[in-house]
Amino acid sequence: MPALVLWEVSRKQDYIFESNKLRENRGASIIIEYITEELPKSLNKGYEKNLIYNGGGNSLYKFDNADKAKEFIKDISEKVLEKYPGVQLFMTYEEYDDKKDRVIDIVDDIHHKLNVKKNRRENSGLQVSFGIESICESSGLPASFKDELDENGRLISEEVYVKIKNSYNDSCKFKKLIPEGYEPIREFRDLATEKEKNYLAIVHIDGNQMGKKLKKLRDYIKYEDEDCSRGNEEYLKALRKFSDNVKKAYEGAFKEMTRTVERNKEGLEECTRIKENRFPVIPIIIAGDDITYATNGKIGIESARVFLEYLNNNPIEIY
Repeated sequence: MPALVLWEVSRKQDYIFESNKLRENRGASIIIEYITEELPKSLNKGYEKNLIYNGGGNSLYKFDNADKAKEFIKDISEKVLEKYPGVQLFMTYEEYDDKKDRVIDIVDDIHHKLNVKKNRRENSGLQVSFGIESICESSGLPASFKDELDENGRLISEEVYVKIKNSYNDSCKFKKLIPEGYEPIREFRDLATEKEKNYLAIVHIDGNQMGKKLKKLRDYIKYEDEDCSRGNEEYLKALRKFSDNVKKAYEGAFKEMTRTVERNKEGLEECTRIKENRFPVIPIIIAGDDITYATNGKIGIESARVFLEYLNNNPIEIY
């Protein structure tokens, strides 16, 4: 029987904003993006063909049987545990009879199953220190590395070391959201010129009423006979398309916002470093309808207005 796998990187905000250092924030965000979007492809087992959707915090995959689903869970879990300390990953699977069971109901069941698993957090209690180690100021964990770029030789944990190391990787997603010709900003202070007060704006945009939209999508699917397979296939295809439409809409809004900033760059030269090829917008979280970015304080509200206006003018197609 086919099986669905639902998985989620939990407490993303806590993991990304564990400190106020941009290198760590950016590195953590790139790690989450890699785990959810690239890690299954990197295993070279064709898992990308099993994808139904990812975004908005979780990912749904479909497999031919439970054994393949469990193999996928094992492969992903091992890589995350081995390479990305501090990431909280939750995974679960559900078998169903494609002819007798409505996959709409199975998707609801597996979401409930994952939520129960997250709320239990059975392995959340552990001893992190024996009290004799130096402690990392960012994570509170025992320090085992030295931050080579810190003038004071700051001691950091393995979790923070991995975040910093990944912060210098290119994020394909982040790169395409910023107009070409600009260097990525590595420190929050680079959002403003030295003459200006370093006012910073953090903008968080989260899609509203997505649950209602998904309920509408369910209502479009009709099961007209006892064999549920046709309705199941139609729903999974529609779910994937809806997820893609959400991504395109929010990434399109981000691009429109950054294009607007560039069109008005002459008026920003006094307060930002845009003429030094430092674009004054830093993507931090771009995950479906979950968006967080940092920008110069003087354009924070206006940039959010442009973003929301684009979404209002380009409604997301449900079905």
